[in-house]
Amino acid sequence: MEDFKVHLNNRQLSKSLIEGYCWCARLFLEWLEEFNLQSQELQLSHFQGYISHLQEVEEKEYKVRLTIAALRNYGYMLICTGQANEKLAMELYIKGIYKEPFPSLFEWEELEEIYQEFTTPGIVGQRNRAVLTLFLFQGLIPEEVINLYPKNLDLTTQTITIPETYNGKSRTLNIEEHQIPILKEYLKEVRPRILFVANKEDEKLFITTSGNPRGKNITDNLLTSLKSKYPQITSYAQIRASVLHHWYTLYGLEKTIAMAGQNYIPTSPTK
Repeated sequence: MEDFKVHLNNRQLSKSLIEGYCWCARLFLEWLEEFNLQSQELQLSHFQGYISHLQEVEEKEYKVRLTIAALRNYGYMLICTGQANEKLAMELYIKGIYKEPFPSLFEWEELEEIYQEFTTPGIVGQRNRAVLTLFLFQGLIPEEVINLYPKNLDLTTQTITIPETYNGKSRTLNIEEHQIPILKEYLKEVRPRILFVANKEDEKLFITTSGNPRGKNITDNLLTSLKSKYPQITSYAQIRASVLHHWYTLYGLEKTIAMAGQNYIPTSPTK
């Protein structure tokens, strides 16, 4: 627990918050004792299980939220000091995965099924399907999607270049073969129709049918449609976490981080 206190002090947190986090972490470790685990064996399921345990015994909401924040910090301390395994590092701390730290992840087969089934009518529905394909197969975040331009999409080489944003690094990703017809139809047919219907000019790749120029309306519209059909979907962060977890199983941690546009997470002791 002394290591955790040092970690929190280095973050310049208040004394009362450090005490609260240490209290929550100590209770978590006591709960873990029956599993007889080393830190390198800790998995996301152990963190999730403890939060579920607190909810089952009807702990007050403030304690659950304090515990979630404490365990996020405790997990990060394990990662920075090389005490955690790479899978836990991937699940917890690739920047941008979690707004809430412990959402339920989808199996890849579930995401594929959602993608195959998902339809909404009209040109907006066709646009939404093109957007969804980039969320699921390129693991983009909303900020990246709404800042794309047609020039970023190269259907000849089957690649897409993601410009740098505040939350992600620039990178070039492959487009899968089955995505080509959807993106080609959007680029050549659907996008010009939306521009015509909206009677406006817009240089962005994905555009709204309304006069509101904010691209966030597009991603909000899609998420609302997804939630109405699939209540188990809570956020884009949950979808992205599931996609990146799938990548991790295929490519390992280092390539997953690069494809996600994030910085490498230290897994050896910091100096």
